[in-house]
Amino acid sequence: MSIRSRLSFFFPIQVTVSHKEKIFSALAAFAVIVLVALVSHHFLEPEHLPYLAASMGASTVLLLAAPHSPFSQPWPLLGGHLIAALIGITCAKFVPNIYLAAALAVSLTVLAMFYLRCIHPPGGGTALLVVIGGVKITELGYLFAFTPVLLNAALLLTVALLANRLIPGRHYPYNLSLPTTPAAKDPRKDNLGFSHQDLLDALQDIDGYIDVTGEDLERIYALATEHAKKRRNTEKS
Repeated sequence: MSIRSRLSFFFPIQVTVSHKEKIFSALAAFAVIVLVALVSHHFLEPEHLPYLAASMGASTVLLLAAPHSPFSQPWPLLGGHLIAALIGITCAKFVPNIYLAAALAVSLTVLAMFYLRCIHPPGGGTALLVVIGGVKITELGYLFAFTPVLLNAALLLTVALLANRLIPGRHYPYNLSLPTTPAAKDPRKDNLGFSHQDLLDALQDIDGYIDVTGEDLERIYALATEHAKKRRNTEKS
């Protein structure tokens, strides 16, 4: 195995974006965390800020570095954090053992996210935060789920909506269930040999969660087919 092949295990290929997009995403992330810190400082003691910052920091990376991911859409962001906080508070109140309460909070959050279609990985951190965050968070009770958790998530969403619209090529929110305008017809998809519903059925048949949409797969397959045709034409010439 070559050195390049070995290094690929440690440095996998990620989404290719321009330097401008990377810098703009970083600046937007800076603005989000400043807002989150200000809001959290108003409701929490200074020693609790690192917990909430970790959870919202992870959400910031998703929304500004991977805005097309199903995990990054508005409902997973808002619903994921809110539900996680509510479950965490409930476990903290009614389960005396902190370790059992923490495990139960995260596991129930995962289950709830699946059924409510709002899988957002940082929500697991929010659920854990409520259990281990200390007396100040426990005293806030269910109010903590709305201020500062939901309020911070809403601030993050607002910045993401503005920032992602300023970056060419980004569409956020992405893959809405009820689009307000019909999508432009892509001629590359005319001869795919299968329908969009076929892709959705195939995704449903896979026993696992895949961070990709039917629209993504259509576009990837169409582009791959186009590249294959170009390669074959080049080889013939």
